[in-house]
Amino acid sequence: MMDQEENVVAEPLTDDEPASESSTTIQNMNYSGPKVPFDAKDKTPNYDAEEKIALFIDKSYIKSCIGLLRLIQVIFSMIALISLTTAGKKDGDFLQLPLSWHFRVMVFVLLLTSMTSLTLWIINATGLILALPLNWYLLDTVVYSMFSFLYLVGTSLEKMILISMEDAGVTSPEL
Repeated sequence: MMDQEENVVAEPLTDDEPASESSTTIQNMNYSGPKVPFDAKDKTPNYDAEEKIALFIDKSYIKSCIGLLRLIQVIFSMIALISLTTAGKKDGDFLQLPLSWHFRVMVFVLLLTSMTSLTLWIINATGLILALPLNWYLLDTVVYSMFSFLYLVGTSLEKMILISMEDAGVTSPEL
C-alpha cells in the first residue's frame, strides 16, 4: 500500500510575521550563501577588508620559468603574426597569395593563442588566480594542449603552400 502524503498548504504572510521564520527552503549542501554580512539597521552589505579582492603584482611569478616562458610565447606569437601579415607581393597583401585561407587559419591561431596566453599571464601576475576558484593546472593543460594542436595544424598548412610551390617549379615568390 502506498503511504498517504499530507497536503501542506502555505499560509499567507502577515505584516507582523517575518518571512524567514515561516518559509521553508531546500538546503543546498554545496552552497552556503553569500559571505557578506548585512547591517541590521539599514540592510546594506557590510564588507570587511578580508573579503575584498586585492590585486597585487606577483613578482615571483613574473620571474619564474613558467611566467617568463608564457611572456616569451606571447612575444614570439606577435612577431610571427607581424611577419605573416606583412608577407605578400608589391601590389598586394597576403590575402592575394595562392591558398590564402591557409594564412587566415594561421592568423586566427596566432591571435587566439596570443590573447589567451596574455590573459592567463595577467591573471597569474596580478594575483587574480587566488580569487577565481578554478583548477588552474587542468585549465593550463587543456589550453596549452589545444594550442599545440592548433600550431601543428596551422604550420602544416603553411608547409603545404611551400610544397605546392615547389611542385609548380616556383623557387621563390616574385616580389
